[in-house]
Amino acid sequence: MRNDTKTKNYVLNSIELKFRLNLEVLFIALTRRLDYTKNFWILIFTWITFSFANTLSYTFYPNYVVALGGSEAIIGFIFAVMNISFILSQIPGGYLADFIGRKRLVVSMTWLIAVIDFSIALSPSWHVLLAIAVLDGLSRMYVSALRALFYDSIPQDKRASGIMLSNVVPSLIAIPGPLIGGIIADSLKSKIAGYRVLFIIAGVLALIAAWMRMYLSETYIRKTKVKIKDLVSMIFRSYFELPSRIRTIPRNALMLILLIGMPIAFAGGVYRPYLVRVATGRAGLSDTEWGLLMTIALLSSSIASLILMRTLDKIPHRLLLSIGIGIQALGLYLFTSKQFIVMGIALVILYIGINLAISGYGALLTSFTPIDIRGTVISIDNVLSVITAILGNIVASILYPQLYERSFYTPIIVMIVTGMMVLLHEIKLLFSSKLSTHS
Repeated sequence: MRNDTKTKNYVLNSIELKFRLNLEVLFIALTRRLDYTKNFWILIFTWITFSFANTLSYTFYPNYVVALGGSEAIIGFIFAVMNISFILSQIPGGYLADFIGRKRLVVSMTWLIAVIDFSIALSPSWHVLLAIAVLDGLSRMYVSALRALFYDSIPQDKRASGIMLSNVVPSLIAIPGPLIGGIIADSLKSKIAGYRVLFIIAGVLALIAAWMRMYLSETYIRKTKVKIKDLVSMIFRSYFELPSRIRTIPRNALMLILLIGMPIAFAGGVYRPYLVRVATGRAGLSDTEWGLLMTIALLSSSIASLILMRTLDKIPHRLLLSIGIGIQALGLYLFTSKQFIVMGIALVILYIGINLAISGYGALLTSFTPIDIRGTVISIDNVLSVITAILGNIVASILYPQLYERSFYTPIIVMIVTGMMVLLHEIKLLFSSKLSTHS
């Protein structure tokens, strides 16, 4: 019996070793072929996994809240609570990313996300979803470390296109997600049962992503070793040292966060939770039709973004950001029509704009920020953006029950004003550089 056990363990270890070697060969081949790092491709593959899981399940999360007894206002309230707990986790998350490194935080919190997805699937009421939302927000402590690790791993001359690739490729793979999710939700006798199945699938995919992230390489290693018992004191210290660390942030990075990142986050907080409600509650679409609409939008916008990707690093990043914000505003305005075809076109335009804006914003923030404070800067960006997103959620929970799709006019105006600010600043810099050249 003992020999059989040893043989079985030997076989399993051999299979695992062979799989790990094949995985390493795959990442090395991708690195040499496409000039990106192993970390870059691991994160791309895990984002593919999460993107499919999220479009499959979280596309219907607001409807799941309603199915469990929640109201339209409760949807906004749950998102607000989730964002508040997210905020509380970001300062220590960024602090730890710059002191203990990125990988440890990323891997441990990814395992926790899988647990959260399974917990959502088993929730008996929206009250339990509210409690899980608190844990969900806290688990996102790793986001600053994840973004820092990703930005650390992108070649300098490929920042905008690398960020675009990280958005587009996962979206392409996830294209069937909403349609499959809608079919599952509609095919079961109970809507609640259908939504539960979706989150169970999401939990399994999160486990796979967590396992893959164990193969990441650390990008920022401090000489000082930190023991686990010191982590609690470091978490508290992160809040006390925040003012002094804010003073180390370059002015252009801080202005980017305050004047651009925050308004765009507010706009997203107003409209994003209620896209599905406008489609299903106001336009009368079924979950399957909404899933089909999302699938078409993701496919079309991803193809368009891939076509544009080669030119991104040739365009000034501020101009790229301005164009992306303006396109988002146009897409959101068209979405308020409540006509099936127009809403489909609107979603395509909206997602193209989001991809462009994220690429421009991320490239600018990376170029403005030194690597040794990148985790902190990203955490502050996250905190301030989410604070304004919470404000957007609150505003939406008040406006939407009264105005429905007309509540989207508020974020449209915000995006137009913000996009014009970025464009005018780029024009000013262009004229200043020309004047200095002539002089």
